[in-house]
Amino acid sequence: MRLVIILGVFEASFLLLLLISKQVKRASDFWLGMILLLYVLSMGGVWLEIHNMDAGFPRPMLINTAWLWLLLHGPALWFYIKSLTDQNFTLKPVYLFHLLPFFAFLISI
Repeated sequence: MRLVIILGVFEASFLLLLLISKQVKRASDFWLGMILLLYVLSMGGVWLEIHNMDAGFPRPMLINTAWLWLLLHGPALWFYIKSLTDQNFTLKPVYLFHLLPFFAFLISI
């Protein structure tokens, strides 16, 4: 299990580096990079929780922090698809309501 998580973190990190080094960048590239970064943070958080559990919880503040990043996957995917399908996509303030579950969970931690 740990090997799969570590491989996923390195693969997403490598793809993120390739995307960053791309010469011509579009708005959809930014959102794809955000999705890859969220994958790295989510899988890295799971690995930290497993490591924390195996060590007898020496860092209790890391318990359930991986769930926080999962709440951003849906909005990031929606923004990515919206930027692919709409050539004039701009982030409007009303779109930030998609982030309310993330901020509610962040405050509750």
